[in-house]
Amino acid sequence: TLQAVDALLPEVRMRGDTEICIVDNGSGDRSAEELAGGIARLGAGDCCRLLALPDNGGFAAGNNAGLRAYRERAEGRALPRLTWLLNPDTIARPDALTRLVDFMDRHPDAGLAGGRCLRPDGTIRHSAFRFHRPGSELVCELDFGPLRKRFETFDVALPLSDEPYQAEWLSGSNLMIRDTVFEAVGLFDSGYFLYFEETDFCARAADAGFEAWHVPDSVIVHLGGQATGFTEERPKRRPRYWFASRARFFMR
Repeated sequence: TLQAVDALLPEVRMRGDTEICIVDNGSGDRSAEELAGGIARLGAGDCCRLLALPDNGGFAAGNNAGLRAYRERAEGRALPRLTWLLNPDTIARPDALTRLVDFMDRHPDAGLAGGRCLRPDGTIRHSAFRFHRPGSELVCELDFGPLRKRFETFDVALPLSDEPYQAEWLSGSNLMIRDTVFEAVGLFDSGYFLYFEETDFCARAADAGFEAWHVPDSVIVHLGGQATGFTEERPKRRPRYWFASRARFFMR
């Protein structure tokens, strides 16, 4: 987390219109104390706040708490014009923030935007997707190369491009959201503990008429799975909350 903050600090200070909020989701292992000390060591107290929660309600609840804390400090005024969700296991490349902001400023119909995610070895992690549907679930679970190629339009992951393109949903590890989206659809559904909450949010935004865009020239390195231990490698057994989240999304 402190590595992620350190990578953001030069751009945040250069812009002068941005603040960082770290939400410690009830870690219970002195993480909050370590983070507070780390913010002081980085000299980031002027632009970085720590919100330590007593319990871990999951990804959606943690982000909602950060947004509500901002609103309370603003004495009930609106949320930030743009909110950028960023996983703690990420390292933003230079101008990653500004390129998303500039894209949103040029495209008023875009309610959400996300940048390119790289693995530590420089290869690309998919971060722009189609919505999950029964056909896509079948193709992905079978995970058979020729079948996936034959039915590539059912694949959840969209083809890669170096130009901005519209997606149905974007990874919550690197997701910028316009304030008008929150005003229209509300905050994240805290009924999701982890996974599918950003899919659900993008679906609600799409229902309200907002576009979601992938912006490849905004780049972060995403280490992946550092917070949950659930990496890209298919596990022998997915955690129970993954199935609960998927069921909640499909019931929606």
